[in-house]
Parts: sequence; structure tokens; C-alpha cells
Amino acid sequence: MMAGGGALLFVAWQLIDGPWRASEIAKLRALPSWEQSQTGELTMVSGVIAGSTPTLREGLVLYKREQSRNGYRASKKLVTIGLGKQRLTIETPDGPVRIINDDFAFDERREPWAPVERIETPASLSANAILISGFEPGHPVIATGRRDISKGDAVLVATMIGHGPRGAYFSAVSESQSRLRRALPFMLLAGLLSLWLGVRIWRG
Repeated sequence: MMAGGGALLFVAWQLIDGPWRASEIAKLRALPSWEQSQTGELTMVSGVIAGSTPTLREGLVLYKREQSRNGYRASKKLVTIGLGKQRLTIETPDGPVRIINDDFAFDERREPWAPVERIETPASLSANAILISGFEPGHPVIATGRRDISKGDAVLVATMIGHGPRGAYFSAVSESQSRLRRALPFMLLAGLLSLWLGVRIWRG
């Protein structure tokens, strides 16, 4: 019964949360590219991380470390234990774009959220395993934020950085949402069936 109730709660949450997510993605799609944006506007930059960017940990220039509290992704209970962020430059076809802040968020709507993902320690897929994921120099990224001017140059005050390029990002996010929508009817049916069986067993 608990499993069925959990499935029904998940379906209900997705029905509530799904339209909000779709609205957020639509807003991102509507953002002008860097080349089309003006100073003070919100924009999206798509390119690759400059090769000269210093690495912070294990060859990564941006990273997130998570630790499993119940086996490696056994129940998705991953706790963030470390973040690595820095100011960086994104190389685009129209030239470099400099990000002047390091307090941006990581956009995790695309799966995987970053090009690199590996077990750090211990080496086995066990409880307390540490997963590290992130970006190396040359990896494709997208960055959203406000276009600004610093020392006469156009710069980006970033709010979010994610796994690029732009086209691949939106394709991956759309596919993920489509898979979830297709799965919801089956999850609803499984939840109802589990509840029905649980009630029958409880009644003897």
C-alpha cells in the first residue's frame, strides 16, 4: 500500500509541477542569444569553456561532489558535499564571453547535467560512495544571465550554467519531459493496482 501511495503522490506532484517546468523551459528558449542581446538584457550564451581555464579538482574547472547515504543511487539519496565554481570565459563563434561572477547555480535539468560523471571514492558502488561530476576545459556549456559592461567590455553576470550546446540542451530536456509524460499513465495504473492489492490483503 505504501508503494502504491508513493506512486500516486509522485504522479500528482508531476501533474502540478510539470506545467511550471514547461513554463520555465519556454522562458529559457525565448532568451536572446549573446549576439542578439543588448546591455542590461537577460541572455543565453552557448559555447565551450576556454582551454586556459584553471582546473579546480581532478581536471575539472566546475564540479559538484555528492555522497550516497543509502548505496550508490539506490534511492537517489545523494547529498551534495562540495561545489567548485569560478569566473571563466566561454569561447563562442563570435568571440570570447567573460563571466565575472562565481555565484551562479548549476542547471541540472539536462541529464546528465555535466559531461563528466564518475565515482571518486570508494571505487565500488557501495554506501557512502562519492560521485563527482562537472566540466573540463573545452566542454560545451550554456550560461544564462544579464549582459553588462565591465572596463569597457561586454561581460555576463551569470545566474546559471549548464550542459550545452544550446540546441542539444533543449533537445535533451524536451526528451526527458516526454519520457516522463509517457510514463505517468503506467505509474498511475501501477499505483492504483498496488493500493487495490494492499486493501484486499489487509481485509484478509
